Amino acid sequence: MSIVLKEARETHFRLRVLMAAGVVAKSRLTSLVQEADELQRIIGAIIVSSKGGPE
Repeated sequence: MSIVLKEARETHFRLRVLMAAGVVAKSRLTSLVQEADELQRIIGAIIVSSKGGPE
């Protein structure tokens, strides 16, 4: 599961780099960056709960 989180973080980072560099229009990437952020949070929560962390 930690590999999945790492990949989600990398995707989020790369989307932000594309946005900052102006390679792709910000309007096209905003929703993708939001979704990548949400996926990171969900995956992180799954990892924490599976390890018996705070609920």
